Amino acid sequence: DVTLGITPNTTICNHWPEEELKNVPKMRQNIEEALKFLSKDDDGFFLMAEQGDIDWAAHANHMDDLIGAMLDIDDMVDAVRKFIDENGGYEKNALYVTADHDHYLTLLPHFPEVLANLLVDGKSHEITPFNNTNTNSWDEAISAGRHEDDSKSQTEHLKDFATWS
Repeated sequence: DVTLGITPNTTICNHWPEEELKNVPKMRQNIEEALKFLSKDDDGFFLMAEQGDIDWAAHANHMDDLIGAMLDIDDMVDAVRKFIDENGGYEKNALYVTADHDHYLTLLPHFPEVLANLLVDGKSHEITPFNNTNTNSWDEAISAGRHEDDSKSQTEHLKDFATWS
């Protein structure tokens, strides 16, 4: 089995000790329980959910956690869509999926092939900053004073510090 979204046995983005990880509910479980509880109200309800690990993963430039978070979000949305289908459809329900901000991520042109090969070979755990630059490109750019240089865009500055191989 390939585990996406966690990196046990490393110090990078290891949010939960391995022994505690089995007790951390998946976001889908949280959503399903919230929908079950909130749907008891005859007047309707509003539910907002956030998968915050995606932000941590992006700040750390940690592709394995980033992919795991995306799959987690996909599971959350699937649970809501299932609820909607079983409770009046979109005539009586609405679903909005959005982001409050984004992050910069530099990928070399051959990245999709590299990523696909690691996933197919069951080596998603190797998709870490160690096979990137092993640095946080934003921190490196700030340290170099690039945030004070208006001669290029942020994206152009960050390209100087991040490459995914």
